[in-house]
Formats: sequence, C-alpha cells, structure tokens
Amino acid sequence: MGWLDSLDWLALNALRRYPIREGSSSLSTDGNFSLPDTLIVDFTLCASSDVTRRFYISKLINKLNAVIIELSDFSDEIVGVFEITSATHTQNQDYYLNTTDSYVGANGKITIGVLDDLASQPAGIFNFLSASTELEPRTVIPGLQGIDRIKFVDALNGQHSLSGDITLTSRTNQRFSYATDTVFLDVGDGLGLNTQCVLTNCVKTINGVAPNPTTGNISLLGINCLSIFSSAQYTLDMMDTCCTPCAGCSDLEVLTTRLTSLENKFLDLKNNYNAVNTQLSTYLATINSSCVCPS
Repeated sequence: MGWLDSLDWLALNALRRYPIREGSSSLSTDGNFSLPDTLIVDFTLCASSDVTRRFYISKLINKLNAVIIELSDFSDEIVGVFEITSATHTQNQDYYLNTTDSYVGANGKITIGVLDDLASQPAGIFNFLSASTELEPRTVIPGLQGIDRIKFVDALNGQHSLSGDITLTSRTNQRFSYATDTVFLDVGDGLGLNTQCVLTNCVKTINGVAPNPTTGNISLLGINCLSIFSSAQYTLDMMDTCCTPCAGCSDLEVLTTRLTSLENKFLDLKNNYNAVNTQLSTYLATINSSCVCPS
C-alpha cells in the first residue's frame, strides 16, 4: 500500500500486517483464524545475542474476553506469552513478555491496538507455522554478545535457567580454581569428604562390633571354605566354596513332584485296602451265618 504521511506510526501499523513479516499469510494451521491487522500495532523482542535467531507467533488463544499470544523460536522452543484482558485494555496499550524457563532473561514488549476485530474471529486455540507468522527482523533486537543464560540440568531436580549476574558457590567437597581464562571445579581433600555421619539410619555396629575409629571400616574375614564378596551395590554375598549343592532348584522341583505323586498313590492304596477289608468282613459274616430254619 502507499505511504500515508498523515498517519502516525501505530495508526499506520493498524492498516497492515506489521510486525508479521511481509508476504506471510497470518493464517492458523487449520485455516480458521487470521491475525487481525488491528491487533498488534508494534512489537520489540530481545531474547538472544545470536543475530541469526528467528522468532514467530506460534499460538494464539482467543477467549473473546481475553487473548493470549505465544512466541517461539524456529526450533519450536517457547519463548514466552503475552496476556491481554479485554476488561482492562485500552487502545495502543503496552504488554510485557512472560518468559519460559528456556528463555529466562529475555525481554519483549507488544503494543495491542484494538480487540474489536477478534469478535469476528472464532474462539479457541489456534496454532501457526513459522512461515505464516514470522516476525519482521527489525522487531528482533540482538542482545550484547555473551552468555544469554545458563541452564542447569539435574536428574533429580530437573532443569533451571538463570541469566544476568549469576553466583556459583562451592560447598561441601568442592573447590574453585582459576588459570588464565578457565575456571575449574574440583573435589578437594579435607573439604568434608569424610564428615561425621549424622543420619539416623546409618549402620554403627554389626552384632555389637564397632568400626575402626580411623577408617570407619569393619573387616569381614572368610575362614576355611567361606568366601565373602559383593556381586551388586549395597550387597554382601557369603558362599561356601568347599561344598556346592549337587542338585539345583529344578532338580528339587522334579523330586518334590514325584514325592507328591507317590504320596497320592499311597493314599489310593490305603483306600483300596479299606474297601477290600470291608468286603472281607461282609463275606465272613455271610458264610458264618446259620441257615437252619426255625421249627
């Protein structure tokens, strides 16, 4: 469009897709939502010292009475969100970026024109591709060259990012040392490696035997055929090296099965004996009875 000298900067931006990059469609991935030109009239972002880093509007949540705008980089890492509420909004009001942990320390400011055109758009959650809503390069200001942020990753506590003036403090078992432009973090002697155990569940004696007061160790000695070793962490194995069982669990299982079968057969034999004995008693009672008819 032609340049209108009579319009100021924000009013002019409300008539075009700025700050969306020229040639972009501003359409959501489902094609149901288009960013109104009157929504964003100015934008500034400083999230990295890397001048090649590119950003785009990755998601918009239209609640009709509020709107949430999400920013991401081209690696689909979320930078942060802007939250706008209709009840408190005034034309050309500034809002500031709420960053994620991945971009802690980043700064962003967005100027929202009017929310009237959102009423003609459907409500819901809409995602965008980087090719559709990339921000103009002039709106992304690189920071001073340096470390943008430090991310600490721990298997137990997850991850956390810090920026700005960061203090690293050495505690138990650790020591910092310096050489030219290198900082070393080492474990040093006498810095608490063998501190007194204060936990309530520590093993202090075994059958009344206390550990060596100097080393804290208890020696387990195998005598004659007894061998003591550790096959896994937190485990002590004691093995008789002179006498190894000649039968394993599978052999004992077969033997047990056969003994059970033999016991069942003995019970069947007992039942048969009782039946034959009953029949014999009946037979003897029959042949010994008197057949003389009474006169």
